[in-house]
Amino acid sequence: MNEEKICFIDPKFLKSIGGVETHGYEFVRHFLKDREFQIDKIFSKKDVNDGINLEVKNKSMEAKTIRKLSGNFKKDTKTVLTNTSKDKKIYFFNNPNWLPMAEYIKKSRPHSKIFVRSGGNDIMAGWIGNENSKKEPLLKSRKFLVNLINSYVNFLIVNSGYSKRRMISIGINPQKIKIITGGVDCNLFKPIKQKSKREIKISYWGRWVKFKGIELSLKAIKEVHKQNKNIKFVMIGDGPEKDRIMKLVSKLKLSDIVDYKGLVEFRKIPLLVRGSEIFLHLPIYLNKKERGSNYVHTETMGRTYCEATSLGMACVISNVGGGPEIIKNQKNGFLVSEKDYHSAAEKILELIANEKLRSKMGDEGRKIALKKFDWEILINKYKKLFTK
Repeated sequence: MNEEKICFIDPKFLKSIGGVETHGYEFVRHFLKDREFQIDKIFSKKDVNDGINLEVKNKSMEAKTIRKLSGNFKKDTKTVLTNTSKDKKIYFFNNPNWLPMAEYIKKSRPHSKIFVRSGGNDIMAGWIGNENSKKEPLLKSRKFLVNLINSYVNFLIVNSGYSKRRMISIGINPQKIKIITGGVDCNLFKPIKQKSKREIKISYWGRWVKFKGIELSLKAIKEVHKQNKNIKFVMIGDGPEKDRIMKLVSKLKLSDIVDYKGLVEFRKIPLLVRGSEIFLHLPIYLNKKERGSNYVHTETMGRTYCEATSLGMACVISNVGGGPEIIKNQKNGFLVSEKDYHSAAEKILELIANEKLRSKMGDEGRKIALKKFDWEILINKYKKLFTK
């Protein structure tokens, strides 16, 4: 069997605060042990100013990682080419920020294949290089990324139909776009039964940023608590909204209800939310104005939706972005209108009152996760794509 080599490029590798970073880690973890496609080298930055180290020690990953990406794309390309063979190779960009390297790689090694994964928000925002170095006008940066993808990328991998539609709307060739949704280790994220249920647990985990609408979830929890005192809201994560959210917890007098676990390595999440039967997440369409233009930042897929369904939780989410592609209303959860925390509270109370419904939705979610979102399924999709 001929073995294909993968060169993995991600400036934030082993720095995790969100789904993109988690995806990169899991992608590498699986392809390190694949017999047909093998991770050859991993290129990352030495320092990252907005990430948290994963509490994962993987000697194989570290041995293959070269932390020399700088943001000088010609220099970075030289680093990559110098440290990889001239044989036909797959170059996989876990996000489009370092995509200007694609032109240099293709011109030097025209027989190579280039793949880039995007959640959609990153290209809409025109993020190139360090996200904090935003010197060019947004529309100019976005157009540059679109042209790079159309000219030098074999396939752009997006996480939902919603993301695909957005990419087509800004001029990316539809033939280059492939949807791969999910990314869950269903053996890790599996339901853990509680022996005794003293209270109803509701959970949220993820980044604490504005478009996640965490304040709406807290307001929903407040309304639920008015009618049912026997609840606990487990919260996991960190981010720029943390201080504001924790002040709101105090203002709403939810300190005894909220069980904040902090920022944890994602593989510990199943244990920390053990016994939770409901997942609550109410993201919004956040209009962001940057560099002379604007774009909408939202939940384009929701990796936590995939993880929560795999854990057998009934989900209550807002009907925005790619969420409805994961959570089917009245099947594995409930969809509510954007910012409608009153309806979210009503649905949570309905689930609390109906154990059979909670269990039915949780079981259905687990079935969907096993069938559509598990990493073993995604790996096979990637392998088929790599051979095209």
